[in-house]
Amino acid sequence: MTQDLLDRDDPLHRAAAALYGVGVRAHGACWDSGLVRPWMASAPVVSIGNLAVGGTGKTPAVIRLAGELRARGWRPAILTRGHGRRVRGRVVLAPGDVIPGPDVAGDEPLEIFTALRDVPVVIAADRRGSAILAVERFGVDLLILDDGFQHRPLARTVDIVLVDATRPFGNGRLLPAGPLREPPRALRRASMIVLTRADVESVEASRAEVHRAAPQAWIGTATHHVVGLQSLEAGKPEVLPPDGPLFAVCGIARPETFLASLRAAGHPVSRHLAFPDHHRFDFRDRDRVHSDAAGLAIVTTAKDAVRWHDVPGFTGAGWWVLAIQFEPAAGFFDEVARRLEARA
Repeated sequence: MTQDLLDRDDPLHRAAAALYGVGVRAHGACWDSGLVRPWMASAPVVSIGNLAVGGTGKTPAVIRLAGELRARGWRPAILTRGHGRRVRGRVVLAPGDVIPGPDVAGDEPLEIFTALRDVPVVIAADRRGSAILAVERFGVDLLILDDGFQHRPLARTVDIVLVDATRPFGNGRLLPAGPLREPPRALRRASMIVLTRADVESVEASRAEVHRAAPQAWIGTATHHVVGLQSLEAGKPEVLPPDGPLFAVCGIARPETFLASLRAAGHPVSRHLAFPDHHRFDFRDRDRVHSDAAGLAIVTTAKDAVRWHDVPGFTGAGWWVLAIQFEPAAGFFDEVARRLEARA
């Protein structure tokens, strides 16, 4: 979903946003009043979510936080809905299990599991059932709720919201007239807010804007550091990056951020092709990419890579993935750990 699709400031979309806002306020009132109460899991819950649709770098943040807390002695599991998958029912990704494709598991859960490997990922709309399963089957002592800010039925110990420092609230309008899932005042529920893509001059103005919406929250910053280019060819997980210009292809919410990351890391992009977010690639897309690339090295995102690998006959030869790591400012992981230890 590109930026122009998140700024539909016309009467029809404003009317739809007003109707959507009525539903959001009614839903929030049920929880805020105590009329409906969240269920508390037997293990502490860390939620990582967004206020707006579009890429804030949530998946790299989930991966990095799970890895860091695991290194500090926690035994985490990831609970996620698996947006974009084509089947219903609960799916579990765990070491030693047969791993399904993105149609069954979803591309982001597969990206998370591929990066972490020994952290179970439970995929279902029913996060309560997923929490019970994760604790009972795997003996975990920490649950990380992916994209959980709007999922209020599950109580959380730490509620982290990622906000893009380059456009904190977009045009300020709710869906579908703007990018917001909820009004900015909803950030008052958050315990921690992280301004991502904070390597911009406007970061302090963005911090002040977020602070006005949520004066009680801990506010930090983070960037998304480019680790490098990794080969997608089977059996060659890490190879030196190719020289010369690249052909970039992706199917993500904000293609412009992918292109900007490539160029900022010194990888010139000669041409690019953008598919819709969560697009299911097939052999025709593969052939189109090869034709348009015309011999250039092809680079894509980690989220897209799991879907390309699902295309019959895809070998990854000549393809690269841009490896990105979530890099929060000093104090973020310590603050999360402090809040978890206080609960314990």
